[in-house]
Amino acid sequence: MPKKYNYTKKPGRPSKYKPEFCQEMINFFNQEPYEDIKLPHYKNGKKTWEDIKRMPSKLPTMVEFVKSLNKNGVSIGFRTVYDWLDKKHSSFHEDFSQTFIYICKDLQKNFLNQNALQGLYNPLYSKFLAVNITDMRDVVSPLIDQSTHYHYTQIDEVKLLEQAKEKGITLPLEIERRLKSGQVTN
Repeated sequence: MPKKYNYTKKPGRPSKYKPEFCQEMINFFNQEPYEDIKLPHYKNGKKTWEDIKRMPSKLPTMVEFVKSLNKNGVSIGFRTVYDWLDKKHSSFHEDFSQTFIYICKDLQKNFLNQNALQGLYNPLYSKFLAVNITDMRDVVSPLIDQSTHYHYTQIDEVKLLEQAKEKGITLPLEIERRLKSGQVTN
């Protein structure tokens, strides 16, 4: 009679995941978004005054977090860490993914907002990052109602005035003034 094997563990190499990685990830993403650097100014070889220049820190990302782990003697590949966010790793998926999604993403969004609002990042690239790595999105709301898909920038003002009169909607004063003065865009 053949011998029966009782497999209690999953086959394959054991995971490199450690529960303390969650706290390390929070610590990594919880950085100061900028640093104030003193720049001395000299006249005739003597320091006359100091100027302070605000420099943005490096935006914390998952790739940079993995690099920081590898610098600390842990050998983990980028794909491995992204796999930990996948549901197939049910034993630790919830802790790791929730730490990343609910804590680290908020810290990253705050980091981006602080530097963008202070003008330390290029505005167009800040918007690109905000839309792609955070939950921030462009929201354009219709001027008339939800059934029409026209937005103020996509409809000419004559049609807008007609629609508004039909529906009994009061237009903003600026638009009414431009319509009355004849400065209508067609």
